[in-house]
Amino acid sequence: MLDLAWIRDHAEEVRQGAKRKHLPCPVDELLLVDGERRALVRQAEEARAEQNALGQQLKSLGGEAKVGALERLKHLKTKVAEHGVLLAPLEARLEALQLQIPNPPDAEVPEGQDERGNVEVRRSAEPATPSFAVKDHIELLTRLDMLDIERAGRLAGSRSYVLKGQAVLLELAVLRLGLDLIVARGFTPLSVPVVVKEWALRGTAYFPGAEEQTYRIANPTAEDESSWLVGTSEVSVTALHAGEILDRARLPIRYAGISPCFRREAGTYGKDTRGPSCPQPICCIRPFFLVAWSVLSCLAPVPASPPAAGPGSDMQKAFSSDYPLCVAWVAVVRAPWRAGSEPD
Repeated sequence: MLDLAWIRDHAEEVRQGAKRKHLPCPVDELLLVDGERRALVRQAEEARAEQNALGQQLKSLGGEAKVGALERLKHLKTKVAEHGVLLAPLEARLEALQLQIPNPPDAEVPEGQDERGNVEVRRSAEPATPSFAVKDHIELLTRLDMLDIERAGRLAGSRSYVLKGQAVLLELAVLRLGLDLIVARGFTPLSVPVVVKEWALRGTAYFPGAEEQTYRIANPTAEDESSWLVGTSEVSVTALHAGEILDRARLPIRYAGISPCFRREAGTYGKDTRGPSCPQPICCIRPFFLVAWSVLSCLAPVPASPPAAGPGSDMQKAFSSDYPLCVAWVAVVRAPWRAGSEPD
């Protein structure tokens, strides 16, 4: 989430950024609640300061002066306690509002209401024009007896599938290919947990906003209460060093998280329904960079051109040059975005 001090100083930038993302932005309410909280904190601090001063003077007082001081101390104690009671709901409301403030998008991100506004930046090659009728992957895999959608549907519901034989080996080979490509460039592979606490999803800006798309553990124990299945290893890898202060000499740290990805795809009924999809967990590899700028500037929006962008682009270029594939690089529109503080 964005730092409160930064939001106070850049309120109009936050408003305009949310407008460009087509997202609601409660920045005005947040500033109002923040003002109330700060006033209450100031009053509590003044009361405590007076308490401390009177406590120091008490030994030198006597008679009516001491009685009056004791009465005042009693009043101040009650006042400080009342401030604490009033402060708790304000801080809870402030955190809830702060989580809803979206990160302002980079100025170079294209405008648009949906994916039709995406802008292709470049491509590795022009797609080939086949001289025969093209079959899609579902028809090919089914004819080769490498895919069973019907039985998977009976077993697990719509949009599920069973890969068979050589298709399983192909899936694992592609994953290993990607992993080898990343490891060769200095990344440490991490096989990470797929069940995480809710704070990890909030800290990585998936919550609030993506609860409907995320599977929650329905029968939690005391140990895994408020636990969820991750939709990407990004969540686990990003939260791995939560609460730690990293030694600058260790940076940059390069991780490659690999895990199954569980996504409900709620609200996608009737869209992209042909073939395997995310309701069945897919496995993916996520390159991840921990660099100096991301640690030191974590209170403000991410810089427009993070230094970690180079290695990721290098890997994409290497993959597209080593294999006869047409790979397109696309600048994605500012909307629609979920209402988290994720960079874009």
